[in-house]
Amino acid sequence: MSGVELIKVKSQDDGMRLNRWFLKYYPALSLGHFQKLLRTKQIKVDGKRAEAGLKLAAGQEVRVPPLNLDETEAKRKKMRYLKKTQNLSFLW
Repeated sequence: MSGVELIKVKSQDDGMRLNRWFLKYYPALSLGHFQKLLRTKQIKVDGKRAEAGLKLAAGQEVRVPPLNLDETEAKRKKMRYLKKTQNLSFLW
């Protein structure tokens, strides 16, 4: 798989929960997208399935799948637009 990254946890991130770690290094990643990646077992720590509340230790390896953040942001903007236009159509 191209685009998959294996990132070692730094000593400054020792004890940080996985969800906070992703928020720190991938701030554009939405919570829903993060949870979907966990459910579909695309995010792994030391080769094992990970959960959001997992506490990371320095030196552990986090598998980060291709995130396609540009596409995710575009979808989010499109959904916001559709919601706005649907709300406006009820006003007519």
